[in-house]
Amino acid sequence: MAVLLTAIAFKYVTAAYLPHISYLTLVDKFVMLCTSVIILTNLVHAILGTLHVWFEVRRELLDLCNAVFAGAVSFCLLYILLWFVRRAGVARKSDTGAGQRRALSLSSSSSSLRMFGGVSDRTYSGNHTEINHDFDTEDDEFCDNV
Repeated sequence: MAVLLTAIAFKYVTAAYLPHISYLTLVDKFVMLCTSVIILTNLVHAILGTLHVWFEVRRELLDLCNAVFAGAVSFCLLYILLWFVRRAGVARKSDTGAGQRRALSLSSSSSSLRMFGGVSDRTYSGNHTEINHDFDTEDDEFCDNV
């Protein structure tokens, strides 16, 4: 429980340094993912303790379950950390608002098509092509060829 309280305190400290905006930033998403892993870990250990005390499950089976869960949590934390570092690196390369939003939309394939002028970027109506942009393109080199 001390780790959960530390994560909540970390959230309040980072919130003091971030602008007050209506959408989630990359740091907000990172903290929320890490907090959810901490909550899940607490729940699993509570369930394992309940199984041992109330249902008298063998200690060896509980140790095996704990080891498997520890491996899964380690994998999740490593994935979250690598995801954050990748997104932060992309966002750091661009100081523009379009670059920041591009970094946040990297994971969805349709957003990637829109970024690189793909088919989902265009709406065909009649004899002309109308282009829909979800972000500012004044400094966006990907949309210069459209």
